[in-house]
Amino acid sequence: MSAAPQRRKPPSSSGLVLKANVEPIRSAPAPVTEPDEAVAAEEPAVDTPNLQAVPSEPEPTAASAAKQAKPRRRAAQPVPDEGTTGSEDRMRPSNVHVPVELVDKLRDRSQKTGLTNGEIILVAIEETAAAGKLESLVHPGKTVGGSLFAPRPSNRASSLAAGHKAPVNYRLREGDYAVLDKLVTDYKAPSRNHLIVAALKGYLD
Repeated sequence: MSAAPQRRKPPSSSGLVLKANVEPIRSAPAPVTEPDEAVAAEEPAVDTPNLQAVPSEPEPTAASAAKQAKPRRRAAQPVPDEGTTGSEDRMRPSNVHVPVELVDKLRDRSQKTGLTNGEIILVAIEETAAAGKLESLVHPGKTVGGSLFAPRPSNRASSLAAGHKAPVNYRLREGDYAVLDKLVTDYKAPSRNHLIVAALKGYLD
């Protein structure tokens, strides 16, 4: 007769380590919040001003500062004649009426010496004055006046000086005209024209 099968005893729990089949707890993803469409629609749009960039001015350099500080040039002034200075040396034209017989003599003297009419007039006055003849040339006859009244030659002297005359152009400096006017006063000549003609007669004749 066969033996009956023996039942296996269940293993003792003392010798086994039981592991709990537990999965780790995962944190739930944060919910994605959508913007409230109604609130976004209610908020008014703010207009942003269209701002344009203003270029800043460059800082002045040493060259530009020196250029700005440089004084403006003045307009060029007219250059006076060589050897002249001031307003008294400015040339001014004039004319004198001389007897017609002196016109050719004056032209011949100018061609021989190379002097202008104005320069010949100055030479004539200086030489006749230095020779002591200018006084008698200015007053060839009797002079009337000179103290209370303006000096003038007598009618007889005026008639002798009368005749056909022609204008002669000349140029002198402003200072020369001032000297001529002083000589007219000093020699009590009736006019500047009379003084010049008297000196030319004594010089050219």
